[in-house]
Amino acid sequence: MDPADCKQARIIWLVLFGAIFFLAAWGERTGSAIVNLPVGIRATVDYVIVYTFGLVLSAALIRHVWKSSPWDTAAWTSIRWKGILPGFAVTLTATFLAAAAVENLVLILLGTPLYSPAVWQSLSWKRVTIFDSSWVGAIVVATVEELIFRGLLFNYLLYGNSRWRVARATVFSAVIFALAHNLREPLSWFTMDKAPLLLGLTLLGVLLATAYVSTGSLACAAGIHTGLGWIGYLNGRTHLDGLLRGSWLMGHAKDLRTAPMVWALLIALMIGCRVAGRRLRRLTE
Repeated sequence: MDPADCKQARIIWLVLFGAIFFLAAWGERTGSAIVNLPVGIRATVDYVIVYTFGLVLSAALIRHVWKSSPWDTAAWTSIRWKGILPGFAVTLTATFLAAAAVENLVLILLGTPLYSPAVWQSLSWKRVTIFDSSWVGAIVVATVEELIFRGLLFNYLLYGNSRWRVARATVFSAVIFALAHNLREPLSWFTMDKAPLLLGLTLLGVLLATAYVSTGSLACAAGIHTGLGWIGYLNGRTHLDGLLRGSWLMGHAKDLRTAPMVWALLIALMIGCRVAGRRLRRLTE
């Protein structure tokens, strides 16, 4: 049997691919240190390694989808186009409001709730406008990532009839999703400084996979992803993130995905997706 056609070999191929990538990154770092490469050449080598492996992985996933899906008119007409916008809008709004509520709770604990003068000054509309292209950019990034990591990768790992197949696909796709957020410095994931961010990104990946499984809609996963992106963008533009970083609950790094309170929010959203999954599924049908 051709190993490429063996479903059980899919995880093995991904692990092997990841091991080769990390070895290539380690070899590049070691070689650069030995021969003392200039910064410009080293950056070029980094880009070559990252984009080569990215193209190879993308080609493999596209080949899998092309061979396993009926690319005809019937396939496109079976997509629930009418349910895309409602599912996206509902999950985006719910996620944004839930994240805002958590932030308000933290601000109250820190003594600066949303109705305080310091926060209202940070929320000046001179800093954030509805016409800012970053709002749309967050939607595009979330949509593309959901198509890749949940639409392609998750379904690629969802094989067989095992009762654990959904959990397996969820965990593996979430870990790969997290690792993919730092391809230029992949070896840094093995440091303690990056451990909180790795955990936060993995929990985010699990949340988005749970949303996809519970609702059967990538639009709902993209809505949650966008809602979290919007709240992060709002925090950065209004400097609310500076007010939030005053407690271990919100972490000490600028990236709030390292914060225990955000981890709790992600877990709560997972539970919400499981509870409201049927209603959201009906909404997107």
